[in-house]
Amino acid sequence: MATPLEAVRLHCRWCTKDQQVVIRECGAIDCPTHKYRMGKGRGSVVRAIKAKCFDCSGWERKDVVECPVTDCPLYPFRLGKNPNRKRGVGTGNPEALRRIHSLRRNAVS
Repeated sequence: MATPLEAVRLHCRWCTKDQQVVIRECGAIDCPTHKYRMGKGRGSVVRAIKAKCFDCSGWERKDVVECPVTDCPLYPFRLGKNPNRKRGVGTGNPEALRRIHSLRRNAVS
């Protein structure tokens, strides 16, 4: 599966009919993913993708959730989540982090 930046780049290639010059010189500065079009940029790419999907669907959450365009490169990220990231691990879930540390300690002993 593509990373969020790769997905934006693929979407821009689709939008411009794969014309690299058009992507580079894109004037659609109102597009939420505009600053990520070259495959780099700072900030939350996933949040920008979510905004793009809402823009595409007429700002209707139901239409974003039920989006029929499953072959769109942005589709997996449309709800503002990165499916490439493992859930339940990290600082957002201290109990899961303690469990992992405990398993590692037991494996070493």
